[in-house]
Amino acid sequence: MLTQIDVMSDDSFELPILGVTPKSSLLIHKVTGLNPPDRSLFIGDYSQDGGIYQGRRVGSRNVVFTINLNPNPALDETVSSLRQGLYKAFIDPQVEGDFLKLVLHDDDNSERYLVGYCEKFEGEIFDAETMCQISMICPDPYIRDNIDTVVTHPTGLVTFPFTYEGTAETGFAVRIYVTTTTNAVTLSNNGKLMKLNSPSPTNYTLDDIIIINTVRGQRSISLTESTAITSTPTEYVHGAAYSTNNIVFYGAGLWKAAMGVPSGGTMYDTAPGDTNNYWNFISTPIISHLSPDSQWLELHSVNNLMKVFGGTNPSSIVANIKYLKYTQAYWGI
Repeated sequence: MLTQIDVMSDDSFELPILGVTPKSSLLIHKVTGLNPPDRSLFIGDYSQDGGIYQGRRVGSRNVVFTINLNPNPALDETVSSLRQGLYKAFIDPQVEGDFLKLVLHDDDNSERYLVGYCEKFEGEIFDAETMCQISMICPDPYIRDNIDTVVTHPTGLVTFPFTYEGTAETGFAVRIYVTTTTNAVTLSNNGKLMKLNSPSPTNYTLDDIIIINTVRGQRSISLTESTAITSTPTEYVHGAAYSTNNIVFYGAGLWKAAMGVPSGGTMYDTAPGDTNNYWNFISTPIISHLSPDSQWLELHSVNNLMKVFGGTNPSSIVANIKYLKYTQAYWGI
C-alpha cells in the first residue's frame, strides 16, 4: 500500500497518504495512473477471418493527483499560497529542466520512483471546495527502484547467476574483463546472445575492459585497451579528490584525470564529461562491432544466468564479469 509520495523539485516536499490528519495542508484525495499502463497491440488482419499478433507497445504513463488544499492559518497559509507552491513544484520544478521526480514509499519500506512532466493543472478557484487536479505524463512508463542494484565479484565470474525481482523488463550495465587474447566476445543471458566481433586489425587482449550498457536511451558499448589503463580504475565519487592520471569508471567508459591541471590536479569536483578540461575519455566506442544477428539483452526473468565466452563456443573461457548494475522496473505499484 502506498504510504507517501515525495515530490522532488527545487523545493521538495512530502505528500503523506497514511496518517494524514485534518491539520495537514495538502490532503491527497486520489492518485490514478499507478497501475500498469495501457499496451497498444499490433494485430495484422488476414484477408479472411482472424489475424496475427505482431507485437505490442507500451505508451506513456499518465499520473493524476487530486489534492485538497487545506491551509493552516497558524502557519499563515492561504489557499492561494498553497496553490502557488504547487504551481512552482509541478509546472516549473527545476531551474534547468521541466521534469519532476516522484518517489513512492510503500508499506513494505520500498522506495520506487517515476519521472514525468506536468501537462495540466486544473482547479476551481471560485469553488467552495478547494480541490486541484494535476496531470503528469511520464515518457518512461515503468516505475523503478530508487536505488540501483549492483552485483560485484572481486576476481570475476565466467558464469554470473543473479535474481531479478522486478516485474517489467530493464536494461543493465556490465563490465567484462578480457583474460586471454580472442577475436570475439559473446555475452549471453538465459539463451539470448550479444556477440562482439574483433576490433580489427587487432584482437581483444589480456586486461582489456569492455563495458556494455543496454538501458534504453543510454545504450553503448566501449572498449578500454589495457595499454591505456595505467592505474587501477575506481568508481567516480563526485567531489572526491583525484590526482593526475587517476582513472575512474563513469558513464559509458573510463576516464583519466588530465595533465597540466592547476594546483597539480589534486582536486576535481566536476564530473567527467566533454564539457570540462579535467578528464580525458580513454575508452573507444565499439557499438559497430556488435554482430548483426545480436540483440540488446534485457532482464525479464526472475532467475538469470549471465555468461561470457569466446565467439560461438560457450566452453571457450576468454573473459569474466566483475560488475553488473541494473535498476529494477515494475509495471505498477
